[in-house]
Formats: sequence, C-alpha cells, structure tokens
Amino acid sequence: MQAILEGLERNGGNKPRTAEELGISLKTLYNKLHQLQDGALDRTG
Repeated sequence: MQAILEGLERNGGNKPRTAEELGISLKTLYNKLHQLQDGALDRTG
C-alpha cells in the first residue's frame, strides 16, 4: 500500500499514471484504495 500512496504523491494524485507506473491496472489501483479506505474506517470507529 505504501508504494501506491507514494506513487499518487509523485504523480500529483493522477491515478491512471500511478497505476501505469506501478504496473497494475487502474481497476486494481481503485480496489487497493478502497481496501485502504475501508481499513482506515474500521480503525477509527
């Protein structure tokens, strides 16, 4: 997950560019971001 967050930061939040840079599909990137969001919500309440 850290690689995704760092990639998004490097690419100014550009998801298609980040997915391409990481060698994953855009769908996979969105799935990982949803997992990250769900995990953050689970921890906060």
